Formats: sequence, structure tokens, C-alpha cells
Amino acid sequence: MSRTSRLFLKSSAVALLSISLGANVTAAPKQVKTTMAAVEVVKQPHTILVCAMGEVPTGGWTNPTLTPRVYIVPPKDGIFEVDFTAEPPKPGTQVTQQITPVKKQYFWSPYPEKELKGVNVNGVIAKLVAKPAFCNISKK
Repeated sequence: MSRTSRLFLKSSAVALLSISLGANVTAAPKQVKTTMAAVEVVKQPHTILVCAMGEVPTGGWTNPTLTPRVYIVPPKDGIFEVDFTAEPPKPGTQVTQQITPVKKQYFWSPYPEKELKGVNVNGVIAKLVAKPAFCNISKK
């Protein structure tokens, strides 16, 4: 086998390996368009329940997550930011081409009890209330 043939085979093997490894790469989480948010005081001490509903542009999104932002100095208005994200489908995956609802609950404990008056989930502000009706979504 000539040197050129060996180089071609090595290059082809590296290219195939790169393509196959790339197929398993998970896309980074992206922001969910939030349509509704609520914050509820729960019976557990030092705990609140943050609920959010939103929509993603297609089916196939996974792992919706609510993540409170960390503050060095609490916000003056008492409204804390919470990011609502989900993982989009892997590239090349066949998914439904329709807006799809997503929902998530997050038990925040301990939360900043003295400062928190509400949360802002991707632009939707929810004030701290006793029992919002739509928080009764399945726990995930």
C-alpha cells in the first residue's frame, strides 16, 4: 500500500470518528419562552415552590430546568431572577414542527426569606402568594 493510500485511510478514519462522536453531542440548554409563572409558600420550613409554564418551538425538548440566579447583593425590589431552560433536540433528530408546552416546578430551599417578594421567570413576574391555582402540575 502506498504512502498516499495510507494517509487517505487514516484521514477517512479520523473523519468518520469525528462524525460519529459529534452525533452524541447534546445541545446546550436554551431559554424557554415563559407564558406563566407562580411562587407559592409551602408547608416545609424555609421553602417556596416556583412553578413555570412555557413553550418551545418544536417537540423533542427535554430536561426543563428552573435555576435561581445567585446574587451578591439582593435586588432592591425583592424580585429575584429565575432562569427557565430546556435542552433542544439533538441535531438531525426528527421532531414535531409545532409549538409545544413545557412546565416545571422547583422547590427552592433555603430561599432568601427576608428579601424575596417574588420572582421573574424569563420576563414573567410572579409575586409570592399563598396558593396559585396552576402550581398543581406534576412534580418533575
